[in-house]
Amino acid sequence: MRYCTECGAGNEPDSKHCIMCGAPLDTTPSQPAATSAAHTGSGPQAESGGDTRTLHDMPAPSSHGGPATAVPGPVPMPPVGGTPKPAPVSDGTGDATAVAAVRPDRRRAIIIAILAAVLAICVVVAGVAAWNVFGPKTVPEISVTTASDAVSQLEGRGFKVVRKKQYDGAKKGSYLGLDGVKAGDRVSPGQPVTVLESAGPGVPQGTVGMTASQAEQSLSTMGVTVTEHEVVSDKPGHVAITTPADGDPVTDVEDGIHLGVGIEGEGIPVEIAGQYMDDAQSALEDKGYTVTMEPRFSSRQYLGKIVGANPAIGLKTDVKDVTLYYGVDASKRYEVLTEAKDANGTKTVLATRADRLTGEYCTDGGDCLTLSESDSTSASVTGAIAMSDGKDSTDVKLCPYSQNAPWGCTPSNQTDDEFTKTYMKNWLISGDTGGFELHAGDGFPSCGDTVFYSGGGVMGYHCDNGTVADGMGTSTGLTYKPDEFLLYMPVDANLKTLESDGYFDGKTTYTPDKDRPYIIRRDNAKYKPVDATATGAKPFIPNETSKAVAFKDAPDKDNVYYLVEKPVDWTLIDGTTVDKAKSKAETKTEGAGSTETETKQDDQAMARLAGTYMMQPPMGTWHSAMVIKADGTFAGVYNPGGMGGGPTKFTGRFTNLTAKDDGTYTMDCEDYTITEGDNGDATGLSPCGSFAWHPKGSEASLMTDHARGWLSYDTPSSGPLPRDAITNLGSEQETTFEKQES
Repeated sequence: MRYCTECGAGNEPDSKHCIMCGAPLDTTPSQPAATSAAHTGSGPQAESGGDTRTLHDMPAPSSHGGPATAVPGPVPMPPVGGTPKPAPVSDGTGDATAVAAVRPDRRRAIIIAILAAVLAICVVVAGVAAWNVFGPKTVPEISVTTASDAVSQLEGRGFKVVRKKQYDGAKKGSYLGLDGVKAGDRVSPGQPVTVLESAGPGVPQGTVGMTASQAEQSLSTMGVTVTEHEVVSDKPGHVAITTPADGDPVTDVEDGIHLGVGIEGEGIPVEIAGQYMDDAQSALEDKGYTVTMEPRFSSRQYLGKIVGANPAIGLKTDVKDVTLYYGVDASKRYEVLTEAKDANGTKTVLATRADRLTGEYCTDGGDCLTLSESDSTSASVTGAIAMSDGKDSTDVKLCPYSQNAPWGCTPSNQTDDEFTKTYMKNWLISGDTGGFELHAGDGFPSCGDTVFYSGGGVMGYHCDNGTVADGMGTSTGLTYKPDEFLLYMPVDANLKTLESDGYFDGKTTYTPDKDRPYIIRRDNAKYKPVDATATGAKPFIPNETSKAVAFKDAPDKDNVYYLVEKPVDWTLIDGTTVDKAKSKAETKTEGAGSTETETKQDDQAMARLAGTYMMQPPMGTWHSAMVIKADGTFAGVYNPGGMGGGPTKFTGRFTNLTAKDDGTYTMDCEDYTITEGDNGDATGLSPCGSFAWHPKGSEASLMTDHARGWLSYDTPSSGPLPRDAITNLGSEQETTFEKQES
């Protein structure tokens, strides 16, 4: 055994370096020397040369007081003056060298044991910490209102969280619960906890195909009215169609959700809705139908597909001559909006089909307007918005069409005639952006609240500083006022070009959905009237010399109205209301012939009737004019012209508007009152009893020759009427008022 002189560790005999400290080992096989204070190399002996004896020659004291014994082996003495190594302490056995070798090993073992214990403690502590951080977690109780708060609470406790939106009657963003787990459950590390968030009411994906009872149960939490209708279907007995569409949100909470439950029968099956146009046409022709195809603007998902029909899709009917409407984008705008006509002997293309834009349009916030067919050239704007000048509705059109003049409605890029090209050059419909305008009236100036058709006197009166005055004369106080003005943008219309061209004054970060048709409505409250004597141009609509004034507001969430697509017209199909709050009490609503539907139809008809009407004989300057509102009330004035006397003012109300099979209406006059003047019999409304309304486009031959004699010279004896007419059936002269196109 070799012992290290540095650390005392024992090494194998042939070792050259210490296995513990690495120090070189003495190559002479020997034991460590035992020294004492007497052999330190100091004192007289050292000075005289030192004691040269070895320990072998010196006696060793006995541990029990007996005779001394010699230490075996020759051990050299330290050199004189050198520093001796400390002598090992005896362990009582007389083998001091063993003690010197053992104690360093024991110290090292103790250190190693301590280190091992500390390491073990650290491992345990780390394991506990890791278990708490990365081990399974207990899902806590969640008591919050919003989904965002639930997410924050869970993430604060170290959970990985995902959100899942689902339709529900609760307010958007509300916390509905957890999906797949509940409070108290243990979830493994990394397993996400799903928070259910309300997306508001809607039709869950997969509703189509359910039975009626399954669908009722699924929709019971939506908080809106659910109405079931029986619709003609190729798959009877199940929900065949819904509005909103399967998977879509409710946009009209008052109208709620409609379910079309399939039945067998004659009619256009609901499966036609959304089919590709060629497939749908072939399917119906195979069943013996005669099919006409017409384009309509649609969202991108319905381009080339069926978006509506006449008779209505799903309606039970034996009519075999049908029209299918298919979706198109901005590139097909002329196919939607124009028609070929022979106007005064001139063949031309006229942009007059505003009636093909009918439908409901809503903002992201749920504010809606409705375009309904007013006649074959215009659409009536109604809805939960304030119409211009406080009107309940107003008619809008694509162009200043007047007296069949072809240049008034021919887009500049749709004609080769140089004169016609110049007239509509400033309308968007003549450009290549794909957008187009709809406007009320022709932009004429107003005298107070009365529209004037020219700056000077007309029909025996003039404007005197904003007040209508009798007699011919120079008008003063005429102003241009903004009226209803809409920008229509089909899918793929180029909004960026309009923005760069200065069509809007304002700036915005809002980007309209390019996959849906939308309307941008001008806010007329942000414009002031313009003195008509200061400018000859009509500033608030395009004209032959300039564009319309720029929109004050750029497109934003409040002025952009998106088309709400409804392939099925539920107002034409009987329905039953599923009312969960009233134990599913079923009430007949919104069906053909139902009271509610008739009321809606009457309201729409009254809105179409509204407007300014005038009665005037073919020869003479006297006339009577009145303004009818959408609620049927009217107010007017009789001007005797050259007949002498002063004006007579009157008020009243038209009620009981009733449609006839020939497209005309009857109505009653009530509360007829003379408010000023004394010539009530000459107003054309006396006796104020029964009246007939002949809407624009109805057959002119249904009127008597005498009644037609009160109308403009261009009124035909047969064919469609160019303007609305109201005839007093109780008058011997059949006095007739004609609607003025403002």
